[in-house]
Amino acid sequence: MQDLSMAGGRGLSAAFKFCATMNLPALSKSGYKKHEDKLLKVVRDVAEYSMCNAAKEVAETFNHDECGVSVDGTWQRRGHTSLNGCVALLSIDTRKVLDLEVMSSYCPICRKNY
Repeated sequence: MQDLSMAGGRGLSAAFKFCATMNLPALSKSGYKKHEDKLLKVVRDVAEYSMCNAAKEVAETFNHDECGVSVDGTWQRRGHTSLNGCVALLSIDTRKVLDLEVMSSYCPICRKNY
C-alpha cells in the first residue's frame, strides 16, 4: 500500500485515499515515513552502484583519462524562483549516467524560524 503511493509519486495523502477506497486500515505518518526512508536508501544505493559501474566501464573500455560527456540540468519550476534542481553527467560513448547531483535551496529548519 505504502509503496504504491510512493511509486505513483502522490505521497501520504494518496495512500490515505487509496486505503479508504480499498477498505484497508489507515496508514500512520510515522509508518509511511519509515517505508519511505527504506525505499530512499535502496534507491540511493542502487543508483550509486550503477553510476560506479558505468564509470568503471568507461575507464576500462576507452582506456584513457579523457572521455566525452554531456551535462544536463533541470529545475522544479521555470524561472529563477525554483528551490530544487538536479544535474546529470552522462557518457557520450556508453550513454550511461556517470554522476547525478540534486540541489536544494530549501531548509526546513530555517523555514520554521519565519
